[in-house]
Amino acid sequence: MATKSMIYDHPAYTAVLPVGLGLNTAGANSIGNGRFTAFTQTLVKSITVAVVTAGTSTANHIMSALVYRGGTGTETQALATMGSSGFVNVVSTLTLTQGDTLAVRGGTDATMVWQAGAEMVIVPGATVTA
Repeated sequence: MATKSMIYDHPAYTAVLPVGLGLNTAGANSIGNGRFTAFTQTLVKSITVAVVTAGTSTANHIMSALVYRGGTGTETQALATMGSSGFVNVVSTLTLTQGDTLAVRGGTDATMVWQAGAEMVIVPGATVTA
């Protein structure tokens, strides 16, 4: 399979990629059932997490981004704290390389259900399939 890279301002590098990161099942520290595996070097510009079913805890819950580097090692980055309702949007500078997988993990509330999505762009100069 042939690959190519384009000039830095090619539309492939400036277009925003909306990526759904799925809905979780209720449970403390649950991970959403939608994950994104990078096909090339990709910048995660922002992550939005919205509550679908309010939780029972009144404490704030820390939402985390999980990155499985090359499918194995895990790197965790705290995103934000949020209550048992509403949504949070977090600006990010997280960069994924080809084969890295991104997921979102919820906080300590055992009953809250949430859904997450990400805004991404291909890093200028990254190779894509020709």
